[in-house]
Amino acid sequence: MVKGVIFLYKPVGLTSSQTLEKVKQKLGVKTGGYHGTLDANVDGVLIIAVGKITPVLQFISRQDKEYVGKIKFHKQVTEEQIKTGFEKFTGEIEQIPPVKSAVKRVLRKRKIYFFEFLDFKNNVAGFRVKCEAGTYIRKLCYDVGEFLGVGAQMLSLQRTASGDVKIEDCVKIEDLQESDLKPKEVLLKNYKKAVAKNDKIQQIVQGKQIYADFFDEFDKTIKTNETFTVYDNKNQAISMMEALQDFSNSNSFEIVAKIIRNFTN
Repeated sequence: MVKGVIFLYKPVGLTSSQTLEKVKQKLGVKTGGYHGTLDANVDGVLIIAVGKITPVLQFISRQDKEYVGKIKFHKQVTEEQIKTGFEKFTGEIEQIPPVKSAVKRVLRKRKIYFFEFLDFKNNVAGFRVKCEAGTYIRKLCYDVGEFLGVGAQMLSLQRTASGDVKIEDCVKIEDLQESDLKPKEVLLKNYKKAVAKNDKIQQIVQGKQIYADFFDEFDKTIKTNETFTVYDNKNQAISMMEALQDFSNSNSFEIVAKIIRNFTN
């Protein structure tokens, strides 16, 4: 059965949902999902999961994103003005999501790690930006134009990185093969881990209460309420759990965690 994670290059002209459908059709699978929606006119990195490991997508942490793009100014501006505008919107900024968005339109804070000027011709500037997840780049371009008093709009955008996944790591739909599928564990490497005892795995699968002696080993820095990954002795992720206490103080007879989601390997 086909299952796995795909680091995909999404082309311009397809929505993220349309891209997923093409991937599913090509691989002959019925289920799938993606992380980090890209509009139809934006290309670049799209993380997809297909088959029975699709639920792993809910555990992708809020990943920083990187983009390159073009911004068109409605009135004449200079390079220095543009650089001043980009600098103004570097660091912690406030944004109200655009009208056509899937989230509630309330003021929220987001971090812009860098907002670099690349080039300038015919009142169109190239830029590179790294930002916190949930930042609207189209709105960022609009806000730069408002700050400079000239108006502006985003002309083009490409996502060049999502977390650790770079655009050079991605495969195009037309080149996609089953051999390009990666194990779900590639998306869980930032979580702390525990390794389950072989004779306790069935109890985990059955959703039993989780005691400290269910594990052969675990990261003692796991804190109360922290989400962590449980592996079997073949280094396959079998469960995501939430700690009910600091693991540095646990003993064999205490309930130490609760199951958030079990995976079917």
